Amino acid sequence: MTSQKLQASLWGDENEGGYEYNGRGGFEQDSLVSTATLDARASIKECDDEAIRSGKVFVDKEAALVEAGELVGAFDRGVIKKDEIGGHLVELVRDDKVGRNSSEQIVVFKSVGSVVVDMLAAQFVFETYTRS
Repeated sequence: MTSQKLQASLWGDENEGGYEYNGRGGFEQDSLVSTATLDARASIKECDDEAIRSGKVFVDKEAALVEAGELVGAFDRGVIKKDEIGGHLVELVRDDKVGRNSSEQIVVFKSVGSVVVDMLAAQFVFETYTRS
């Protein structure tokens, strides 16, 4: 899900356990020049506070903690603390952190974008295509 919406598209109280939510996007980095724009960033979100509260939250990189609207807003409102983030993508890939602990657990993955991830995805698609 990618969105520039001020209203959440995923509502945590409308979903049962056992799902994984992958959010990416939420603001335009080039527009982050004024305090007003930085404050507005916390208003742009793809999921609500309940989805953040009920899930085990992972991010693609540290920047998501200050760039992702749903996380910035959740931190400001006391929904979750930064030290409650489950980990980063690299930690999951290296098995330094455990993702889902059970089939009922909700996992929230928030990405603000990374060239490295884009390149790995492109490599995976290319290698998969060339093998077939």
